[in-house]
Amino acid sequence: MAQPSFYPQATVDFVQGSIDSVMSGKRGPKTALKDILEHLSEQNIVLRQTLTVEQVMVHTANRGGLGLNAFNAHVNGEKILDIGVDEDELTKALGFQRMPLEPQRSEQMAFNQRLVDSSKGMLAPMTGKEEVCSVGTGHTAAFFKAINAGCVTPQANLKDENGRLSKEALCNRDKRLQSALANGWTWQILPWQCQMQWPRLPDLAQRALNASQNVASLMSELEVVVTIAELDEARTDDLNFKDCITSVARHNPPCKAIS
Repeated sequence: MAQPSFYPQATVDFVQGSIDSVMSGKRGPKTALKDILEHLSEQNIVLRQTLTVEQVMVHTANRGGLGLNAFNAHVNGEKILDIGVDEDELTKALGFQRMPLEPQRSEQMAFNQRLVDSSKGMLAPMTGKEEVCSVGTGHTAAFFKAINAGCVTPQANLKDENGRLSKEALCNRDKRLQSALANGWTWQILPWQCQMQWPRLPDLAQRALNASQNVASLMSELEVVVTIAELDEARTDDLNFKDCITSVARHNPPCKAIS
């Protein structure tokens, strides 16, 4: 089936060329993503919108298709609260519009529901308000949703006498947290058509952003294996399997040093 064409050919070629350069190891993912976002912004394709955390779920491409880890969300959340909520960091958030087409729409919703179901109460229930799938700050948004929902937490310094996150107690520590929980923050949002036009773009975006976030967890060995396999499946004839390994190694996962 022919690839859909939603944008001018020059834009299609520029973005695809940037994605290919990362897959071949010729360019870093962070550099490529910045170039892509600048180009799409010039074409008025990138949207900017203030979203509450209840409007956000995680993209199916996040962290090699594993989504997010509930435990890591709480660990990262504790780090954020220890340092203090930084509104400038929050505005680096990036997501894709939720797919309106089937079966992708149902797949995205089911993917997130499975994450909630397997979180042992650490992730907030789905609300039906989700509009955007995050590829950056997804763990932060999930943790803030957990605060609003009063979820259980494994972090001793955060839990109340019932083992849960107390919104009132945590907001007393940081007024900027209270604002983020109530009002959300501004996101850069890519239209759903971008995911259709460039299927590898969500993966590139999440890898670039996870590599750049100070509180982001490092890629696990499972994520590394899954990501290499996905790159191998998507690679063109001019790339080989070693190129896939090189591309993932640029993120400096802990297992990179294992011979």
